[in-house]
Order: sequence, then C-alpha cells, then structure tokens
Amino acid sequence: MRFRKIAAALLTLALGFCLCQPAAFAATAADQHTQLQELPVSIQSTGETPLPKETLTVELEAVDNAPLPEVTTLEITDGETGSFGPISYTKPGYYVYTVRQRAGVNTRGTYDETVYYLRVSVVWDNDKLVARMAVHTQADLMDEKVSSITFNNSYKAIETPYYPDPYDPDPVTPPTPSTPENPAPADARPTVTETTTPSAPEPTAPASVVADARPAEGPKLIQTGQLNWPVPVLTASGLVLVAVGAYLMERSKKREKNA
Repeated sequence: MRFRKIAAALLTLALGFCLCQPAAFAATAADQHTQLQELPVSIQSTGETPLPKETLTVELEAVDNAPLPEVTTLEITDGETGSFGPISYTKPGYYVYTVRQRAGVNTRGTYDETVYYLRVSVVWDNDKLVARMAVHTQADLMDEKVSSITFNNSYKAIETPYYPDPYDPDPVTPPTPSTPENPAPADARPTVTETTTPSAPEPTAPASVVADARPAEGPKLIQTGQLNWPVPVLTASGLVLVAVGAYLMERSKKREKNA
C-alpha cells in the first residue's frame, strides 16, 4: 500500500514536469530576439568629381513585409560610407531587402543603377537566434555573393570652350636692295644752262590822226507843224464824252420820275 502511494507521487511529479517543460520553452523562445547591427553602404566615383562633392540618396526597401530599421533613407556624400540599422528579428526565417541609389542631378555624372538584394537568414544556433547576411545583385539570389554594397559613379571631364587663335600672318622681310658693284663717279663740275635774251621789237609810228573841228550834233527839237494834228482829235473826244454824260444824266432823271 505504501509502495503504491510512493509510485503515484512519482508519476504525478513526472507528469507535472512534462507539462511545464513546453510552456517554459515557449516562454524562452518568445523572449529570444536578434539584430542585424548595421548594413554599411558606400559611394565612390571616378573622373573629374565636382566640387563640392555631390550628396546622393540611398534607399532600403523590404520585400514581403520584412522588418525595417527606423531609418530607411541615407544621405551619403561622394567618397563616404553610411549605414542602415539596427534591424531586429524575433523569429527565424529568411528576409529580403533591396538597396538602390537615386540618380544625382549633375549633367556630367553617370550614376550606378545597380540594385543590391540583401538576404538575411535568421536561424537558431545553440538555443538562440542568429542573423546572417548575404548580398546579391540578382533578384533570384542565385548569383555569387558580393562583399559590400558600393555604388560606383563617374563624371565626365569639364569641357574647355574652344577659342581659335586670331590669325597672325608670318612677318614678311623686304628684299635687300642691290648695290651696283662699281658706281660711276659723279661729275663735280656745275651744269651751265644757256639762256637766250629775246630782242626788243622795233617801235612803229602811229598813223596820223586829224581832229574834226566840227561840233557834234545834239538831239533835234520838235518842229511847230508837228504839234497841230492832236488838237482836233482831243476836241472831238471831249465833245463825245460831254454828250455821253448828258445822255446818262437825262436817263437817270427819267427813272427817278417814273419811280
């Protein structure tokens, strides 16, 4: 009888232990979490880099509702490195992200359009969660892993404007005048010019002029007989004018009486 009681007590204790063990394991698993501490991203460039250096935007996006860090956009200056993170995980699984760079605005720039695919594997390792990261450049994640996320940009050289040189003709050297070998000596004697004096003309005697002693005739006077012909003409004209005047006066008086 006593043995049965002891066996029942041991069985009850074992059953209680078995029932409590899964609950304790579940509580421990719920408390487990892991983090991807950082995800570094770099920007490099070649060519004639503008000054000041360009600052570009890099974006992190989740695929299939994967957990995200607080900051999903970085502003990284050319030649520097930024970092996403931390990203927290509470359960095992595979999480995929994309990382891409926005193109800049410099007209001389050619910007890297590579899309990086980040695969984070969260697994149990000795009763704790561990996050492992792998970076690919193809969406199927079947290509070889790359060691880092780096965007390589390039810049063309600044074109120098062409200004043609002004035309500068070659200098022309005038020919050297030739010198006679043995010039003839100059004649030191003065040159004598013969002058001819014209002879004076012989005077001629003027023709003799005999003065006319008669006085010059003046204008002729009107003779007495030449003034007699206008008298009858003037007298007749006066009589005609008197007659016309008397006629006009008589006619005027008749009009006044009849009026």
